[in-house]
Amino acid sequence: MGFEFVSRVFGGRRGGHLAATVFLVYIVACLSDYPSFNDSATNVVPSEGPIEGATCRIEQLEYANDSQLHSILHDLTRTNFFKMFTVELQRKCFFWKEGTTSTAGDGPAPAFGEEEEGTGNGEDAFDCPGSSQFDLAPDAEPLCSLDTGTGGPFGGDSGSGFGSFLPEPSPAPVHSFQYTRPSDSVDTLKAEGVPTAFWADMCDGYDGSGAATIVDLTRNPERNTGYDGSHIWDALYEENCVQMDSGDTCYEEVVLYRLVSGLHTAVTVGTAKHFFPPTGAGGSAWGPSPRHLVDRLAGHPERVRNLYFAYVVMLRALSRAAPALMSYPIHTGDVRDDRTASALLRRLLDSGILSSCSAVFDAFDENAMFDQDRKAGTTTLRTNFKQVFQNITQVLDCVQCQQCKLHSKLTITGYGAALKILFLPQDDIRDSLTRNELVALVNTVAKMSASMRDARELAGAYKKDPTGGGAEPDIPHPLPIKGYTDLTGPAAALSG
Repeated sequence: MGFEFVSRVFGGRRGGHLAATVFLVYIVACLSDYPSFNDSATNVVPSEGPIEGATCRIEQLEYANDSQLHSILHDLTRTNFFKMFTVELQRKCFFWKEGTTSTAGDGPAPAFGEEEEGTGNGEDAFDCPGSSQFDLAPDAEPLCSLDTGTGGPFGGDSGSGFGSFLPEPSPAPVHSFQYTRPSDSVDTLKAEGVPTAFWADMCDGYDGSGAATIVDLTRNPERNTGYDGSHIWDALYEENCVQMDSGDTCYEEVVLYRLVSGLHTAVTVGTAKHFFPPTGAGGSAWGPSPRHLVDRLAGHPERVRNLYFAYVVMLRALSRAAPALMSYPIHTGDVRDDRTASALLRRLLDSGILSSCSAVFDAFDENAMFDQDRKAGTTTLRTNFKQVFQNITQVLDCVQCQQCKLHSKLTITGYGAALKILFLPQDDIRDSLTRNELVALVNTVAKMSASMRDARELAGAYKKDPTGGGAEPDIPHPLPIKGYTDLTGPAAALSG
């Protein structure tokens, strides 16, 4: 009917068909050139298909997350025990260019690796330029500052000396950061096996020797701070060379890359969820920016898939730690809240949930890692993997935003706890986990869980209103791994 009408408009039936065809082809071509917001939103969050490197599918992970896991994790991370995290915000950064200034502008920063007190480190090393992007109240705190109030059974500050406000921002820290090279590989070591305690110190956590802040995570959700962390992300991706000297990409290297990329995606989702700060009188709610999510992730489905993969790895760690954590002592002084936390933790680790969701809890096989070491009778790959992971934690000491450093440290500690659980003998898991590591583990699992749901909701909101929200230039998830696109075997399965 429509084609016949266009034919008559273009000259009747004789010759009109050809003109109408040309006209309709032209319209279709124009429409195909115009940005398809709905297609972008649809493709940005894959909703089905296999998760590369795991034995489950996206649909299974989403079902388990929506039906049981998300609600339990949400409630668990709001209990007193699991909402308080200890973080060293003043730990020194070792990656400052020689001759540049610190944030406070108090002279040259130390050379690479130098430990000069008070230069390029500490409270005066934090930077918060993002606040100027929004119309905040005159007395509003900088967006990247922490709320260190004492709402809970723990104190807010443990001798760190941080107040609620940060000094005036300066662009100096970003320009003075220098990451020169990935870590050197370790010489091949012959060994009968790996010592029991080899993986026990995966987490570079608080050891009680320095100033630390105890933060209530419920009062400091991940949000947009305007901080440009592109130099940090570049360093994190470069610090990913696990293989020794063959130049080939190993399975372990791709696992580590996908964990970092999954963290990157989760940060993107969290930022998009809480993008616009409250600006009205008495307002406290942060507004989302679906466009920020789509601009960062559209055309890169592997980024969300890496988030799924990271979630699966974390769930596998929970499953393996279940026997050790079932009776973990939770004591904060609030008896009722402690009982709630213990019940929720047991519910999360309940054999019924583990069995009903076994497709996702057992979807990652840690035994496939370090096979080269076992065949060669060495510990080289394991030693390199551990060193690279610990170097990544040191790079995070150079983050110049309190909020960003808090959440990056929280997640990397959660990753470290998960890897420790996966690689240690099962009988050693209970004694090796510190309280802070358990808090980080649970909150990191919850972060991945929430990111899955939030990404889907933000993409749906974008489809309804593609013009809403703002965005920043894309920070890519680079592929620094040599031969990444030409992988075969186990590593190829992870290259999504």
